[in-house]
Amino acid sequence: MNRTLIRVLCAGILLGTATGASAPVSQKLMCRTGPDERHARIALLVQKNKPVHFAYYSRTGSRTCSIEASRNDAYSKWSDDGRLTMIKLYRGFAMIERNGREFRVHFKEVEREPYCGMDGEINGVLTVARGKPRCVLDGLPD
Repeated sequence: MNRTLIRVLCAGILLGTATGASAPVSQKLMCRTGPDERHARIALLVQKNKPVHFAYYSRTGSRTCSIEASRNDAYSKWSDDGRLTMIKLYRGFAMIERNGREFRVHFKEVEREPYCGMDGEINGVLTVARGKPRCVLDGLPD
């Protein structure tokens, strides 16, 4: 997924603000880390402080990987428990953890084949914070 596609995914999203000190009704968070040859980035759509969509992309040299999921899509099952959102992907798991202004996207045992066309698994954490263009990585990309 290239920059244009991530922009297109988020371009039609209207950002509304609830009254008072409540969180915005809908917001998009995006970040990127690393140089062009080796980087990871994510776009996360949050509605009423709950994740509803994410798009992850990484590149290592000529190898690329892309994972995308939305609530109510045909390829993932979402459930919420307080500040945690668990996502059963087609091949593996993701968990999105809300912690104040940050969202941590944990990937666990995500098979690379359906998402990247190569052997192996994706395991690690990508942290995106409101208002920060840089991600924090732990284990991604590998």
